[in-house]
Amino acid sequence: MQYQTIVVVIMSLLVGVCSFEQTAMFFLMPFIEPELRLTNTQVGVIAQAYWVACGVSSYVLGVVADSTRRWRALTVMVAAGLAVFSGGAALVTSFLPLLGARALMGLVEGPVQPLAQSITALESSPQRAALNMGFVGNLGGNILGLSAAPLVLVSVANHFGWRAGFLVCVLPSLACAVLIAWFIREPVVVEAQGKREQGSVARGVREVMRFLNVWICMVLASLFVSETSIKYQFLPLFLVEGRHLSAAQMGWLMTLVGLSAVAFSLLIPIAADQIGRKAVMIVVSLSAVICPLAVAYFQGSMAILGALVFVGSGLPGALSVFTGTIPAETVPARYVSTGMGAIFGVGIVLGGLLGPVIAGWSADHWGLRTGVLLQAACALAMALVSLGLRETRPRKRATETLAPEAQAGITAD
Repeated sequence: MQYQTIVVVIMSLLVGVCSFEQTAMFFLMPFIEPELRLTNTQVGVIAQAYWVACGVSSYVLGVVADSTRRWRALTVMVAAGLAVFSGGAALVTSFLPLLGARALMGLVEGPVQPLAQSITALESSPQRAALNMGFVGNLGGNILGLSAAPLVLVSVANHFGWRAGFLVCVLPSLACAVLIAWFIREPVVVEAQGKREQGSVARGVREVMRFLNVWICMVLASLFVSETSIKYQFLPLFLVEGRHLSAAQMGWLMTLVGLSAVAFSLLIPIAADQIGRKAVMIVVSLSAVICPLAVAYFQGSMAILGALVFVGSGLPGALSVFTGTIPAETVPARYVSTGMGAIFGVGIVLGGLLGPVIAGWSADHWGLRTGVLLQAACALAMALVSLGLRETRPRKRATETLAPEAQAGITAD
């Protein structure tokens, strides 16, 4: 029990530091765009390069982790990479170097979530697995990346310039690498007979792709990355340039977005254990339509706008459900990193490739409000896709009787 808590705390901190650096580009973009004279399409291309690199490395490192059984060693390497490369964007002076710097960070940050979730899943007891993975996948990232980041980064950019914002994560990333190397042991997967599991990369890929839930979670991840990338790439710009709010007001509203994610990251894993993974995904996805519609059309007081933004920004709290809990309860334990890496990789590549560029091109042609509305469309699509999930909640599955052939085929959960 004590070691599980250590794993959850350290992995949550790593995901949080990664999320802070990841969202730095979003919150600093209102400062970067005028200085580097970027178009909305270029803003979308930068996000696209980041997400594609992130998706490729997420899948590749997930497969490598499962085939080598070196989850801890790879996580230390990734955390150290965060410390080394996180300040790269502070040195750029034009579009192409900024594009390259963010693509490099995508390669480094892509494996963070699947590696952290895999270590947590392998070291957690069945009774605490969903809750532990919920904390790791949601809490640290939402506190540091979505709540603290807008306040800290906007303040740093106002006082010291936007370049200083990219240097904030250097020391925390190094601290994470040291903590993982010192306190986290290498997980070991054991067969029922007591022998260590071995399996080829090709077998692992074939195994995880047999399950319908894996395919659905890939689609959900693609839509989530599109929704998130559009939200953080264009919502701050729309609030400042479209609604003519001050940078401080924008930072306050984006902080509410992060606080909502923190609150829901505590509630959603509990709700998922009580009412099921599928129901939670449908409800939370539908609620995520509220935020972009309120920002785009609500003309009342800032207090009410803030309340609507808070209520409609809980979708990141469900991230661990479809990228961690469902695949961990669906695929064999020995292929957990491959399954999570595939969901992250395919989701990030597709969502990062299409969402930001389509939103950027639309914003250049029809205004920034179009990008905000595309965010709402992605959330609605997630609710519809979630209808196809097969429930994996253990207490519910215990009451269901599935035919053996259904359990073995692509229709199984």
